[in-house]
Amino acid sequence: AITRLTLRVTRTYCMMMNQDHNNVDDNQTEDLELAQKRIKLLEEELRQLRRHNSELEVEAEEKNAQMMALHAESTAYKREVDQLVSEQQLLAVQLEGTQGHTTMTLERENEALREEVAYLQEQLEQRNQGDVVDAASHQRAIQALNDLHKQAEEARQQYEEAQEELTRRALKTKEIQQQQALQLQALQQKVQMLMEANEKLKNKHSTLKQESLTKDAHLLQAIRAAQVSQAQSIYATPDEVGNQFQTMSFPRESVVTQNNLSSSPHHTNVPRMSGQETLLSTRPSRFDVEGLPAWADDKYNVPTNGPPGAYYFPVTVLESQFSNTRQFQGPAWLRITHNTVSLLDQSKWTLKMECPLFFVKRYGKDEGIMSFEFGRKAPCGNGVLYLATIHMEDIFDVLKKLTTS
Repeated sequence: AITRLTLRVTRTYCMMMNQDHNNVDDNQTEDLELAQKRIKLLEEELRQLRRHNSELEVEAEEKNAQMMALHAESTAYKREVDQLVSEQQLLAVQLEGTQGHTTMTLERENEALREEVAYLQEQLEQRNQGDVVDAASHQRAIQALNDLHKQAEEARQQYEEAQEELTRRALKTKEIQQQQALQLQALQQKVQMLMEANEKLKNKHSTLKQESLTKDAHLLQAIRAAQVSQAQSIYATPDEVGNQFQTMSFPRESVVTQNNLSSSPHHTNVPRMSGQETLLSTRPSRFDVEGLPAWADDKYNVPTNGPPGAYYFPVTVLESQFSNTRQFQGPAWLRITHNTVSLLDQSKWTLKMECPLFFVKRYGKDEGIMSFEFGRKAPCGNGVLYLATIHMEDIFDVLKKLTTS
């Protein structure tokens, strides 16, 4: 759609630049200038909106990337928190196991200590009863008792150290969990802020898109208004604007007949409007249509099924109300005879439209565009036919000869 608008704007500019401003009515000139200024303003606003829209899209992509990075970081923090919770649970299990093991060890040592104490009491009773106690046995008993006391003290110290280590690890784990929770909360807040900013960007992008569509509609209206003004200036009555679009009218009192044409089958030395020598000195049997829309870059044979003395030119029928109503557009052959203007199919050479020259009110030319205006009583109907061609001067020279011969 933008390409079509650009082509229409270019065509409008070309039509505006090729006008003869000396013969155009002052009011129509002002309308065309106002339309041209409005088109430029709308185009500039549209370009600014598109630039701003592109910047917003880039910013939205950056926000999305930041959100994805924060989401990945948040997921990593969650994994670390889960791992710390697992470690804490493992430490708790280890602590319970250590406490159980330490308790069992102390109970065994206490049991051994009680046995030793019982043994010593038995020795003391024997001694009190007068029994002789071996000094070595007494010394061994005292040494065993000291060893038991020492082992019990070491076991108690190990138990206290294990409890302190587990408490320290539990506090450290809890502190890390609190830090991770704070970081996770900050990340969630940042993600929420980014989501809100992204939503605002989307709303702004939607608003700008709507404004862009509105500007496009205004631009299209301005282009259509310029086209209407252009058409009014081109196809007004001769008393108002004359021949400013290089248009010519067929005089009704001097319609061309077969006896008016030259006897030469090639119509050589046809005079041109500018006074220069004509390009069409002979009728070619093949045409090179390189650059013509809807035609392949190739050479095409000229139709041979028409009346003698006819001229053929490759053209492209452009979209207009006249061509849309009659459903013929695209590539075709323009055939010009001494009294008719016809359109033939590109490949089959069948007749698509034909109108006597008597009913052609005006014909004109612009850069690459040929136009025929048909009267109300024409067999093909009233309207304007637009043709794209690369043989503009040759067609105009033939029509000039037919209208002046």
